[in-house]
Amino acid sequence: MKVLVTGAFGYIGSHLVHELLNVGHEVVVVGRRAPPDLDIFKNTQTIIGNLNDQGTLNNIFENWSIDAIIHLAGLNPGPHMLFSDYIESNFMTTVKLSQMAASFGVRHFIYGSSSSVYGNSSHVPLKETEACQPLSPYGMSKYMAEQALSLHQGSMNTICVRGFNPVSYRPGYPRGHSVLNILMDVAQGKRSHVSIFGRNHIGSKDSTCVRDYIHVIDFCEVYLHILDHLHGKTGVHDVVNLGRGEGVSMLELIRMVESLTSQIIPIQWEEEKEGDISVSYADINRMMSIINH
Repeated sequence: MKVLVTGAFGYIGSHLVHELLNVGHEVVVVGRRAPPDLDIFKNTQTIIGNLNDQGTLNNIFENWSIDAIIHLAGLNPGPHMLFSDYIESNFMTTVKLSQMAASFGVRHFIYGSSSSVYGNSSHVPLKETEACQPLSPYGMSKYMAEQALSLHQGSMNTICVRGFNPVSYRPGYPRGHSVLNILMDVAQGKRSHVSIFGRNHIGSKDSTCVRDYIHVIDFCEVYLHILDHLHGKTGVHDVVNLGRGEGVSMLELIRMVESLTSQIIPIQWEEEKEGDISVSYADINRMMSIINH
């Protein structure tokens, strides 16, 4: 299968390209800058361009016959970002890309959404049927993109993957900015401390925020299972959680790293971030049914 991966040069994207090539898919990658110096990108067809630019989209679809798209590109949460920035990067880009994909007969569109669409729900583990009430502009833009993709039902298969918290990395690949990497840096003396934001998170056994952590390689392998799941199907529109299905608090994660490294992790307590989610971990029954199909 010829698979277009957007956001391929980033943390998740580069690991996903590795897994796709490893099982024999042809991979076309697109990004705004030159790819990282990794051997995998010698085995891909590379497009440098902005997905909001019509010329880039024309270049992709007029020159390559794409079977499936895994759309990871977008603007991640960060300080000093405007809601309009997220709308352009996460919503409008998805709308334009999916419209072009449908018009050129792409069969499968897999969207890298986010668990942030759920907001601060008290119903955990979070099921895909849970009402979405995103608290942040980032989460709202992701949810809006999901809604836009539902309009393509019948013209191409669409699956929105609500990713939780990938961690760790393959040696030599981008490390990302996961909290586990920060903790390991503190343990190795590369950082002085770790910040914990808020100590009154309702629903947490120790009042620190709870998240669902999954190794990035396992995370990417689920995308392969989703591609296999879509093979031969038509008219599919679905939403799938991607996580480990277990909630781990910030303090629990710190104690695990301290036990593994025999190092004390200094903590600096900070005010809770506006829009921060207290407890978030996945119900993975739907994901497991795809994997075990």
